[in-house]
Amino acid sequence: MLSETVAAVAAHRPVAVVAAGEYGVELADALSEELGVPTNGRQLSPARRNKFVMIETVRAAGLRAARQKLVEDERALVDWHREVGGRGVVKPLRSAANDGVTVCDTPEESAAALRGILTATTVFSETNTAAVVQEYLVGGEYVVDTVSRDGRHRATDVWKYSKMTVPAVRDRITGGHRQPARGPAIRPSPVNSPKPSTNSSPRTIRGSSSRP
Repeated sequence: MLSETVAAVAAHRPVAVVAAGEYGVELADALSEELGVPTNGRQLSPARRNKFVMIETVRAAGLRAARQKLVEDERALVDWHREVGGRGVVKPLRSAANDGVTVCDTPEESAAALRGILTATTVFSETNTAAVVQEYLVGGEYVVDTVSRDGRHRATDVWKYSKMTVPAVRDRITGGHRQPARGPAIRPSPVNSPKPSTNSSPRTIRGSSSRP
């Protein structure tokens, strides 16, 4: 139970709780909130692990985001793909490391990808009960790593993915290249927010292509 874990951790008088990996994000949010140390809080925990909720949270903040749909059955997925047209990307909701991510040119390929996801578990050994399909975005894909605390945000580094396409594998990430810094350094400025974040852990913003 969470209360027992909180009590056990509290005995060590922690000053922070940091997730060692993606699987521990939600637990770290809960523990840090319960212990009263700097925290992201639990309100948006699903947006840090669920790929559908993640994109909808970006959209709700007024930013452009890929069209997508949460799907549990093939018919809904096929109908969405036919309506949107073009390529789609089907992926598990809560996995990582390219697990189950499939680029699909046809509704039939999307349906096959969904079947594969729903009959498998994630890299974290969780059962897949649904998937997300997103429109395929053409262009380079960048990762922007940032650190935030008390409403202040600092970009630490920017990476661009390299990808390959070979028979039976499309648009697979093969590595990343850190982008050189350009222009004068800019001192971070406070962000005016009614509820400034006390987050002191890094967060990653992925852009351009629809990937995991």
